[in-house]
Amino acid sequence: MPIPTSELNRRYLLVAASDTVAAVRDQLPARRAERAYVYVVWPTGAGRFVVVRWDEIEALARADPGAALASPIGGLPGLPDPVAAVEQDGMGIGTAREQRDNQPGRRLVVLARGAVIGLLTRELRGDDGLRPDPFAAAAHAEPPATLSDDTASAGSPAPPAAPTNVAGPPAAPAADTRVINGWVPGVDATTPMQVSIPYELKFAVDQPRADAVVRTAAVGPAIRDAAAGQSLVTILVVLEPGDFTLYGVDTQEIVVPVEPNAASKNTVTFTIEAARAGANTLNAIFYIAGSVFQRITLTIQAGALPPAGAQVVASKAIGISLGSAAAARPAHPSEQIVNVVIYRKDPGYQVIVQGGGVARAYLDISTEAIADWVGNARKTLYEIVHLQNSAGGFVYQSADTAIAPEVNQQSLKKLAEAGALLYYNLFYNSSRDDARRMGDLLTSLSRTRQLNIQIVAERFFFPWAFLFDGDDAALANPSYEHFWGLKHRIEYLPEFTLGTITNFDPTISAGATVDLAFVCNNTIDSQFNAPIVQGQRAYLKELPGLSLQDVPTVPQLVELLRGPDGPQLIYFYCHAISKLVGEEGGVDASRISLTDAKTNLAELKIKTRSAAERLRQAPLVFLNACESAELSPFLYDGWVPFLLARGARGVLGTEVETPAFFAAEFAKEFLRRFTGGGVALGELLRDMRVEYARDKHNIMGLLYALYSNGDVVIERSGV
Repeated sequence: MPIPTSELNRRYLLVAASDTVAAVRDQLPARRAERAYVYVVWPTGAGRFVVVRWDEIEALARADPGAALASPIGGLPGLPDPVAAVEQDGMGIGTAREQRDNQPGRRLVVLARGAVIGLLTRELRGDDGLRPDPFAAAAHAEPPATLSDDTASAGSPAPPAAPTNVAGPPAAPAADTRVINGWVPGVDATTPMQVSIPYELKFAVDQPRADAVVRTAAVGPAIRDAAAGQSLVTILVVLEPGDFTLYGVDTQEIVVPVEPNAASKNTVTFTIEAARAGANTLNAIFYIAGSVFQRITLTIQAGALPPAGAQVVASKAIGISLGSAAAARPAHPSEQIVNVVIYRKDPGYQVIVQGGGVARAYLDISTEAIADWVGNARKTLYEIVHLQNSAGGFVYQSADTAIAPEVNQQSLKKLAEAGALLYYNLFYNSSRDDARRMGDLLTSLSRTRQLNIQIVAERFFFPWAFLFDGDDAALANPSYEHFWGLKHRIEYLPEFTLGTITNFDPTISAGATVDLAFVCNNTIDSQFNAPIVQGQRAYLKELPGLSLQDVPTVPQLVELLRGPDGPQLIYFYCHAISKLVGEEGGVDASRISLTDAKTNLAELKIKTRSAAERLRQAPLVFLNACESAELSPFLYDGWVPFLLARGARGVLGTEVETPAFFAAEFAKEFLRRFTGGGVALGELLRDMRVEYARDKHNIMGLLYALYSNGDVVIERSGV
C-alpha cells in the first residue's frame, strides 16, 4: 500500500543548492511566522536531499556571522546531513515512518516517479518564540560593490506597513519584488513534455509565479535605473532553441514599466517542440541597453519521467544581475556595443552577435582546428618579438621601445596576414552561408564605426585583437585601422564563466589611496643587467596616492592569495610559462618564477584551497608575465580562471612572450593613468595600444588581452 498523500507535509520549497539565501527567502511567505516553518529542500545527488526549516537557517545565520543573504544556501555551515528519498508507491506508511525516524531530523522526502511531492516529518512547533531575524537588516542593505555570488540584485521585501489606525511615522513604500518569469503551460516539476507536440515558452516581468520554470532574482529596483529617466524599459530575449524545434520568431522584447511592481506590458511567447524523448536543452539570452546580462540554460524532460533523482525541468543562469547591468557606465557616444555570445554545440560552436540587430551562425569547426589556428597566429607574434637586425640584436627587446618605421611595416604585414587568415578560417572556411554572412556583418560593422566588442564565451578563447578585416589592397599595404585591437575595445566578460549570477560593480572605490601588491622576481635585474624591476618599484612608490606592498617570494604570494583582506590591485612582473592540455604536466604545470623559487598552479591551488573566503576587495590583476593569458580552447583553465576563482574582478594578461623592457615601460604608464582614477580599463588599453603604434611604431600593445569588464574604473576621493 503506498504512502497516503494525506500524510505528507506540503509546506516546502524546492530549490537548488547554488541559490542564494536571498533568492530563497524571496520565494517564501512574507509573514515571518509563516515563513519560519516552511521547509527548504534541495538535492545533493545519489537520491538524497537536504531538508531544513527556514527558522533553522536563521539559527545558522545567527551562529555564524559569515552567513549572509549573498551566501549560496547549500554552502551554509552547520546544515543537517542529507536525508533519503523514497517512492510513494514503494512502501507503506508504517515502513516509511520507521525509515523517517532513522533519518537526520526525522525527515523523509517522498517522490512520485522521481519528482518530489512532499515530506514525511515528525515535529511539533508553535507560532511564538521566534528569535530576532538575522537577515532583517541585510535584506535592505545595498548590494556589494565587488564580484560576489549574490543572485539577488535587490533586497528582500520590506516589512509590512503598520496598521493605519496606529499613530507613527509613514510606512515605507513596498519593495519592488518583480522578477523575470519563464513558464511553459502544461509542464511542471511532475509533468514532462510530450514529444512532437508544440508548447509555448513564455517570459514576462511580474511578481514570482508558482508555475515558473525559470525565475530570476528580483529585478524591480534595477528597472528604474535601466530606464534612465524614461517611463518604460525594454528587455531583449533571444532564444537559441538547441534540441528543440522553434516555430516563429526567435527574438522578442519585453516592455516593462518603471512604476514599482507593475507587470510588463506584454508576455513574449516562443513556440517550441521536443523532437525526441529525454532531456532537451535550450538557451535564453537576455539583453538590456545593448548589452548581454544573463544566459539561462533550460532543460526539459520530454516523453516519460526522468530517472529517479533527475528533474523534469531544470535551469541554470550565468552572467550578471540586471541591477549590475543597469549600473554599468553608459556607452561612449562614438562606440557601438557588439555582443558576441559563443557556446559549444557539438561538434562545433553556436555564435550569436547582437549589435543593432541579432545574427546567428553555426561554426562547424573543431577545438583542434581552433588550437592550430591560434597556435600559428601566436607563432607569428613570437617571430616578431624575436626579430633580429643586421647586427644580431633583437629589435623589439631593446630598452629603446621606438621601432624604425620600415621595420614596423614589415612586422605589420606579417601580423596582417596572420590576422586575415584567422578571420578567414573563422567565418569563411566552410560552405555554411550563415557563417559567411556573420563574417560579412562583422566586417561591415568594424570598417564603418568604432566598436565595444564584448565576448561571452565559456569554452572559446581566441586572439580577437589580432583579427585583420581589410581587403586585398589593405593587406598589401596594411594600416592600423583594420586591426581589431588597434581600433576597438575588446573584452572577455569573466562573469559568464563563474557558473552563477554575479553582482558586479565596475567601480573600485579607492579613497585617497590605492593599494597595490607588486608580485615580482628581483633576479630579472641581474639577468638583464639593468634595474627593470627596481626601476618599476621606485616609479610606483613615487606615484601619488599609491600604497605599494612588495611580494617577491612564493610564501608571500600564497599569503596574498589566501586573503581575504588584500589590495585593490595586484601587479605581477615575472617569468611565467602556460602549459596547455596535452602538454607535459597539463595546465596545472603552468608556473611562475619569483625571487626565491618557482611555483605552479597545482601548488597554488593546494595552498589556497582551504581559504575561508575569496578576496574581499575583488582586485584587478595585471599579469605582466610571459604567456600569462594564453588559454587552451580545449579547457578554460590556467592562471586567469584560477585568479577569478580566488575573487579577482578581472585579469589583464599577455598572449605570448613579452619583451621585458617594453613590458616594464608599458606597465608603468598604464598603472600611472589607471590608478589616477576616472579612466575605464578597456578604453585605456585600446588607447595605449594606438599610442605606441602611432608614436613609436611599436605594435607590442597587441600582446595584452583583457579578461575583464572594460568598464572597470578607479574612483578617487580625498586626493
